[in-house]
Amino acid sequence: PRMSGSKIKCQDCEKQAYKKLERKQIIAHLKGVAVTADEATVAAKEIIRLKSDCESKIVSRGWSVVYNILLDYLFEFPIVSINDAVEKLQVSYPTAVKVIDNLCSLDVLQDITPDQKRNKKYAFVSYMEILNRKASHDYFIKDTYECGIVLKGTEIKSLRRGSGDFKDTFALIRSG
Repeated sequence: PRMSGSKIKCQDCEKQAYKKLERKQIIAHLKGVAVTADEATVAAKEIIRLKSDCESKIVSRGWSVVYNILLDYLFEFPIVSINDAVEKLQVSYPTAVKVIDNLCSLDVLQDITPDQKRNKKYAFVSYMEILNRKASHDYFIKDTYECGIVLKGTEIKSLRRGSGDFKDTFALIRSG
């Protein structure tokens, strides 16, 4: 009878230890959620401030509503071409060039293809930096490289819809 009693006590101890471990895991998880929520709040506030600053620059110059339309578009698609601007703004090519050039002069956009004469791309760098801080937070970045990528099939459609995800991607360096 004594053996069975101590066996029951031992099982109770194991259950209590398991519950304590479960609680610690839950607490650790909730702390992680809280940190992530805090970081998201900071990023959201920075994005709101950035949008307000950009809008103020546009308004102070008395520029037309097409600038604000393109600015809103940049918060969804932070890399844009002149053809994208033509399509989104429903304006002529020369007007789109002027809008993009003016946004570059305000440091809202940056030419990321300076060596190209055609098919130039422009980036909303300050916005992308806010979004990319998570990568800097989660990883130690030793070196950076600028490169091209090849997209195939459904990846292209996902990116065009704005729902692409590079979270589980990797890179290979060949011949270098």
